[in-house]
Formats: sequence, C-alpha cells, structure tokens
Amino acid sequence: MDRAEVADALEEIGLLLELLGENPFKTRAYANAARIVRGLDASLTDLIARKELGAIKGIGPALVDKITTLVTTGSLPYLDELKKQLPAEMLEWLKIPGLGPKKARAIHVTLGISTLAELAQAAQDGKLRDLPGFGETTEKKILAGIARVGENAGRFLRPVILEEADRLLARLRSVKGLGEAQLAGSARRGAETSKDVDLVTTAADAEPVMEAFAADPGVVEVVERGPTKCSVRLKAGPNADLRVVLPASFPFALMYFTGSKAHNVVLRGQGRSGHLPRAGAPLHPSRAARRRR
Repeated sequence: MDRAEVADALEEIGLLLELLGENPFKTRAYANAARIVRGLDASLTDLIARKELGAIKGIGPALVDKITTLVTTGSLPYLDELKKQLPAEMLEWLKIPGLGPKKARAIHVTLGISTLAELAQAAQDGKLRDLPGFGETTEKKILAGIARVGENAGRFLRPVILEEADRLLARLRSVKGLGEAQLAGSARRGAETSKDVDLVTTAADAEPVMEAFAADPGVVEVVERGPTKCSVRLKAGPNADLRVVLPASFPFALMYFTGSKAHNVVLRGQGRSGHLPRAGAPLHPSRAARRRR
C-alpha cells in the first residue's frame, strides 16, 4: 500500500471506531495518524526498513504495527474485524452531508436501523426529529442528502478522477510509439463528478499501449479488452476506459468521446443533414442565422 491508501485505511478505522462508540481519544489518534501519513515526504517502506516510523510524533507503537502490516501485506485484520461489527451500509450514511459518525450511531442504536432505505423511511416518518441533537431542520437536511447520494451513486468527485487520469496518462506517455494522450469524457468538460476516467490516445501499434494500461498498479480488474479499447476497474473506485486510434482520427475521437450523449446526437443529426457548423460557429445556430441561409 502507498501513503494515500494507508491514510485512507487509518481514516476508516477512526470512523468505524466512532460508529462503535469507542473512546474519542482513540478515534482521534487514527484520524491524526492518517493526516500525518498523508503529509509525509518520505516513503513508508523506507521509514519501516530504517525503523524510523515510531520516531514520528503521533505514531505510537500500536500504529507502527498496523501501518507496517498495511504496507507489507496490503491488508489489516484489525480493520476487517471492525467492519464485521457494523452493518455494511452504515458507512454509506457518512456520505450524507451533516450526518457524522456520532449522529449515525445515535440513529442506529435508538431506532435499530442500519440501511439507507430504513434511514430514508425514518426521516420521512418524522422519527429523527425527536432524537437528541436532531430536530426537524436536521431531518430535512438528511432527507435531501439521501436524495443527493442516490443521484450521485457510482459517481466520483473531480479530484479523484483527475488524480487517476494524471497517473494513467503519465504511464501511457512513457510507452514507445505513443503519440497523443488526452483526458476525454465528462472530466474534460469540467464536470464536478464523473462515472469513469476516459482516455484517448494515438499509436500505430495499439498493443503496447493497451498492455501498459492494463498492467497499471492501480488496476484491480480488466473488465473488457479488445484490439483498440480497454476498460478496467481501479482501486480508487472508478472504471477507466482507454481508446487507441490512428493519428488522423484523433481530433474526431477526442471530440466524440468528450461530448455528452445529447451533444453527440445533435452533431450526428447535423452531419446527416449536411448542415455542420462552420469552424468557431455555435453548435446550435440562431433562428436568424438559419433564415439567412
């Protein structure tokens, strides 16, 4: 595991402990350790090899053992055991704005519910407003947050998408024979969330590019692989799609795989009608412009 993955695991431990009602000093220790690890300049592997990890303020012997296990094995039995003590869907509750671990635990313990559907039903039935520290306003915010989580299910924030794209593009650009390599899709359009990472590249021989993409350390599964397209699932959560085209096709492929579905439908329609816009002209010409034609 790298620093970011270890920090994520420590943060998750802190959240799980808080959901289980653990001592707040213990939960804060994991949150602080996650922050420290995320801000390190040195490699965790090197620090462990030199036995210097314990010299860092805020990283005690117990944390040294857990971080060492995460780095050397890629997993942690302690984290796995904590996950077994809580219903899986309760971690999804923490994605709801304004619903932290303390409030989530209060709902779970008092009302005996543990799924997102049960939480939504309890809010709709007005069962949350009477809990200590809640009220009608909080209940409405939770309901709105549940709706937002549902709308964004399977989507990832822009920083996550861009970080994964930058790493994959850096790897692909080291492949001999690669020409262009660019981010496409909704992330290129500036969307706040995206379902996946879309990349478009050029090469006379697609195979070395596809091989480097599929073998990236961040890939956990190759979902689909063909002569010029490869889809993978990443450790960070999103899928990533790579398309390799010939150099002459690159501008058209980049435009197509960047455009939204609605944009591409309009573009195809204009292409079939023979009324493609001039370079620099808007995609939807005004009525006055159409009358002048």
